[in-house]
Amino acid sequence: MGIGTPTIMDHCGKEYVIGASLYMWRDFFPNAKIYGADIQPEAIFEDDRIKTFLADQSSEEDMKRVIGAVGGDIDIFIDDGNHYRDKQFDLARIALPMLKKDVIYIIEDSYSVQWLVSELTKLGYECSVPKLSKVGYRESLILVRNK
Repeated sequence: MGIGTPTIMDHCGKEYVIGASLYMWRDFFPNAKIYGADIQPEAIFEDDRIKTFLADQSSEEDMKRVIGAVGGDIDIFIDDGNHYRDKQFDLARIALPMLKKDVIYIIEDSYSVQWLVSELTKLGYECSVPKLSKVGYRESLILVRNK
């Protein structure tokens, strides 16, 4: 979730390409199909083994449509969309029940790690927060396990 546009990704410089992270995942996993979704129409594109969708991460209707089109047997799901805790929580609350039990679900760049872990734990999910070298002001990952 979250593709990015040059306006949003202006900190990456003028050479930023829409879908840069999706291209990276496609190259890293040479047999995988890569899917992305974003709320900005200008972020939507298709390429070899990459398909993207226009969607709001906090819309249950949009997430049902996207996951329905892709299938719930996703191996890795990365939330790199809106980095506000309510949006991150909404996406996890909506998406996780539609995904297979052993999905690797990652929330990255969270401002509210402890709050998210607490709320997702209340819903029955197991969360862990790996220690990362501090590179930026919000470098964090939450790994969520679908029990």
